[in-house]
Amino acid sequence: AAPPAAGGPQQESRGLTEPFKDRPGIYTIIKEAGVMSTMGTAKGSVRSKLQIGEVIEVLEVVHNMEERRVRARFDCPEGGAGWISILNMDSGTRWAVHADDTPLPAVSMMPQSSEVFANAAAAGCNPAALFQMPAQGAATPEEVSDEDAWEAMAILESQLARVDDPTEDAPTRQASGMLQQMLGTLAQSPNPMMLSMAQAMVPELGKIWVNESTREYLK
Repeated sequence: AAPPAAGGPQQESRGLTEPFKDRPGIYTIIKEAGVMSTMGTAKGSVRSKLQIGEVIEVLEVVHNMEERRVRARFDCPEGGAGWISILNMDSGTRWAVHADDTPLPAVSMMPQSSEVFANAAAAGCNPAALFQMPAQGAATPEEVSDEDAWEAMAILESQLARVDDPTEDAPTRQASGMLQQMLGTLAQSPNPMMLSMAQAMVPELGKIWVNESTREYLK
C-alpha cells in the first residue's frame, strides 16, 4: 500500500472546471516543475527540477485544498519519493498531463510525443496552453504597427517552416505541423477560445491577428 501523504490526508477537489481528472499513471511534463520531498509546498524546498518532455510514473495524487494545488508523488531516479505540482486549481496552470489525456489525437498516437512537447517549447511555443483553460480576458494588443505585425509574422513563419525542413528531427517537424494545423483551423473559422489558446502557445500571434494586413495574409 502507498504511504500516507506527507502533510495531511488526501483531499478531493471541489468545484474545478479543469477538464482532466488527475490520477496515478504515466505523466509527461509540459512545464518545468520543481521537485520537493514533501507533499506541501509551504515548508518544502526544491531539490531538483523536471524539464518539459520528461516522463514520470505518478504513484499518488493529492488535492491540496489549502494550497490550491494538485500534487503528485513519484519515485525519483536518485532515490526516495519526490513531489511535484501538476495543477494550480485557481489559474488552471498545468505542469504535467496524464498519457491518456492528450487532447490532440495526432500527438497522443506518437511514441515520441514527449519529445514533441520539448521541441515545441524550444521553438517558442507553450505546450502547457493545450492543457489548461484559456485565461479570461487574455490581453490582446488593441493596435499594432505594420512593422511590428510583419516582424511577428516572420517569426511565426520561421517556426512553421520547420515542418518541411529535412535538417530538423522528426519531433520538431511534428510539433511544427501541429501548430500549422491549429492555425489553419483558426484562420478558416475564428473561435475566441481557440484564438486565446493559440495566442498562449504563440504570443506573437496577438500582434498578427490584430493587424488587418497580417491577419488576411495568415488566412
